[in-house]
Order: sequence, then C-alpha cells, then structure tokens
Amino acid sequence: MPFYKKGWKEDPGTYTPVSLTSVLGKIMERFVLSALTRHVKDNQGIRPSQHGFMKGRVLLDQPDLLL
Repeated sequence: MPFYKKGWKEDPGTYTPVSLTSVLGKIMERFVLSALTRHVKDNQGIRPSQHGFMKGRVLLDQPDLLL
C-alpha cells in the first residue's frame, strides 16, 4: 500500500511503500522458513556441494569452480 510523501502526486517516486504484514505474520514466516530449511538439509534435499542461497555458504568455498 503506497503512502504519499510530498511532491507531485502523479510521480510514483513520491510514494513510500508501507507493509501491512503484522509482526505475528513475520514471526510465523521465519518459523516456517527455518523448519523448511532444516527439513531440506536433514533429508539431503540440498547436497553439501551446493552453495547457492544457503546461509553460511559462498562460492569462494569452492576453489575448483573458480578456475
């Protein structure tokens, strides 16, 4: 939901986005994300050699891929 700041009302840049998500919803989202991540790791859904989008893993940990 955009919130008007100041300036020309026709300019989209004069509006600030406002999140209407509740704090309880954000806490629940983090809980579900951690549960899903743990499930995928425990059930070998993501191999240890995969580094994309995993917390604590970076491409630089794979020196053979950099050559």
